[in-house]
Amino acid sequence: MTNKMMIENELYINEWTNNNPFIKEPFLIEGTILYKDSSKQEKIDLTNIYLPDILKNKHLRERIGMLDKDTLFEIINLYAQTEEILNKELTTPTTVISCTLKKENDKFFIVFEDSEHKKYRFNTAQPETIINIYETLKNKKGDVTLTELGSEIKNATITK
Repeated sequence: MTNKMMIENELYINEWTNNNPFIKEPFLIEGTILYKDSSKQEKIDLTNIYLPDILKNKHLRERIGMLDKDTLFEIINLYAQTEEILNKELTTPTTVISCTLKKENDKFFIVFEDSEHKKYRFNTAQPETIINIYETLKNKKGDVTLTELGSEIKNATITK
């Protein structure tokens, strides 16, 4: 990520949080890491992420100023994970062969396995939505690539 991209990421995050009456404590940013709060327990690596692109989603663009902190963090996290999958797919197109719901420390997440038997962990507060997106694509197309799945997840309106 270029320094300019991270500066723009910080500007957007500050704009989304400072003018939002539902967010009392701002996110913490250190380098390319976005922390949910000062406890630093939940984080997102923004190294290869350009957050202004989130606003390409019309539904999100219209509602971003009304989201609470947990929801906004979850959306940024989903976006970052989706971008990671899409970037991976650009170099190695693979098919998703399974989508499994897992639980760890009372939190649910999804594990996608690709045709090369590599596994990708996908954290989300709404695993059912992600599984439904995968199942719908699979039923419609048969084989689903990571790119197709990532694109569908990215363009879905996911809120808590």
